[in-house]
Amino acid sequence: MRTPQRHKRMTGWICCLLTLFVMGCSTEANVSEHPSQAALQTQASEVSKQQVELVIDGGTYVPNVKDRVQIDWHEQLTLREALLSTGKIKMNEDGAGIASVVDVGLDSKTKWSVMLNDKEITARQSFDSVISLNDKITVYAKKLDVGTSGATEPSVTLTIDGGTELNEISNSYLIPWKQSDTLAGVFAEFDLVKLSDDKQRIIKFGKHELDEKYKISLKVNGEQMQHKDVLNMTINANDHIVLELKPKTSS
Repeated sequence: MRTPQRHKRMTGWICCLLTLFVMGCSTEANVSEHPSQAALQTQASEVSKQQVELVIDGGTYVPNVKDRVQIDWHEQLTLREALLSTGKIKMNEDGAGIASVVDVGLDSKTKWSVMLNDKEITARQSFDSVISLNDKITVYAKKLDVGTSGATEPSVTLTIDGGTELNEISNSYLIPWKQSDTLAGVFAEFDLVKLSDDKQRIIKFGKHELDEKYKISLKVNGEQMQHKDVLNMTINANDHIVLELKPKTSS
C-alpha cells in the first residue's frame, strides 16, 4: 500500500517530466519560427547583392542582338572581367577589343564598341579600368565609316564551324550584302576567308592554309552546296551561309 509521502514524490516526478516535455516543445517551436543566424546572414547577403547593368545593343546593324545583363559587382572589378563574366562576349586575341557578342562577329567595316558611362573605350589598357557600382556599360555595333543612314543595312550571316580541331575559328559574322552579290563577292568582303586568284576555291581561313588535309562543307540556308561553280551562285539578303571545315580522314 502506497504511503501519502510516496504518492507525493511520484506526483512530483510526473510534474517535472511534464514540465520538461512542454519546455522542449516550446524550444523546438521557437527554433522553427525563428531562422538561424546563418540563414539570416544569407538572406541579408542576397538582398544586399550589388550589381551593375550591361546593355547590349546591336542597333540597326544587328537588330536581333539586344540584351540586358546583371553583373555581380565587387571591389576592384575591371571592365574586362565584367564583360567576360557574362559569357556572351569574346575579346580579341590581343585583348584590345571585342571579337564577338553572343557569337556574332562583324565585318571589317563595322565593330563592337564599348561605352563606359558616356565615354567610348578605345585603348587596350582602358579595359583594365576598375568600374564603380553606379557605372553604366554599353556594348553596341558601330559603323567605322561616316555618313550612315538610320535604315537597317542588308546583310548575310556567315557561320564558320572549325569542328573540334579548329574550334578557335568557329564563329558567326554579319557581312554587308549588295544587289546581285555572289558567294565569292561575300567572301571578298570578309577578311578571314581568302579565295584563289580565279575566285573558284577557298584557300585560307584566317591563319589556316587549306591544304589536302581538310575538306570544306558549304551550306546556304541549310541546303548542301556541291556543284563546282558554287562560288558564283547569287546570294540574297538575309541568307545564312555555313562553312564547315573537316579533316579529310573524318567521316
